[in-house]
Amino acid sequence: MRRLRRSKSHVIAEAVSASTESREWQLGEIQAGLSDLDRGDAMRHERVVEWLKSWGKPSDRKRPR
Repeated sequence: MRRLRRSKSHVIAEAVSASTESREWQLGEIQAGLSDLDRGDAMRHERVVEWLKSWGKPSDRKRPR
């Protein structure tokens, strides 16, 4: 921790804070996705697979909506 010129507790506190922020973001995205599903706003898995398989090919498809 000398290289960072920070105490161990400071480095740990920063790591915990970053992890907490990341998890809060993930939970927010999951909640938004669940809300989409509750509204019936979803697409079939097959459409997404077709789109992903087109990546990097001359017939690259636009993102399904």
